[in-house]
Amino acid sequence: MNRKIKFWEYLILATSAFVLLAGAGDVTQVADWGMTDDGDGHGRTGALKDLVVTDVPALITEVNRLNGVEDGTVAASVTTLTASGAATLGSTLAVTGPATLARVATLDVTTNALTLTSSHYGVLIMCNTNTAIAIMLPTNAAPVGAWIDIALHGAATDSCVPTVSSTPADTLVTVNDAAADSVTFNTGHRIGGYMRFWADGSKWHFVNVAGTTVTIVTN
Repeated sequence: MNRKIKFWEYLILATSAFVLLAGAGDVTQVADWGMTDDGDGHGRTGALKDLVVTDVPALITEVNRLNGVEDGTVAASVTTLTASGAATLGSTLAVTGPATLARVATLDVTTNALTLTSSHYGVLIMCNTNTAIAIMLPTNAAPVGAWIDIALHGAATDSCVPTVSSTPADTLVTVNDAAADSVTFNTGHRIGGYMRFWADGSKWHFVNVAGTTVTIVTN
């Protein structure tokens, strides 16, 4: 008689630690698993604690595979998750408890021109030159809530002049102006300057986070 492999058969248990074989051993469990029979001898439930994941896509693949086992249902909750590899979420991530983001992604710019794309959403652009930098925002219609931050690197001087322009021109939303072309820090107001650009789904909006003096150009 053919049967599906049960969930517990994927586990290698030790007294206080074990490895869950997800692909090539990508998930390490360092606390008690606490398996509970669901009553019919097939399904298993448990709670993962202090879970360390080095390959998140492999974990997702393995959980989906385990959930497809007909002889039982996998039900697990993760109380501590540490991911050292890259993770891509294709839908909404719902966080119901406290969350800590160690830092945002950064990009050190040492050239005199930069064209931003969707890969720069959620990135802090640090201008690290002592010359003018022409920065083009991604084309309009970025997802609602997407944002890009731009600031001077700590090593830059007042000669570092980033000018940020919209694509297409005259579509940047600033204070009392929904058709601006570009924005830049004024002389003497560049060091410590900080800009944020966020998307409403059709246009980019400029926020002068640091409150320094800027020049807004409308052609």
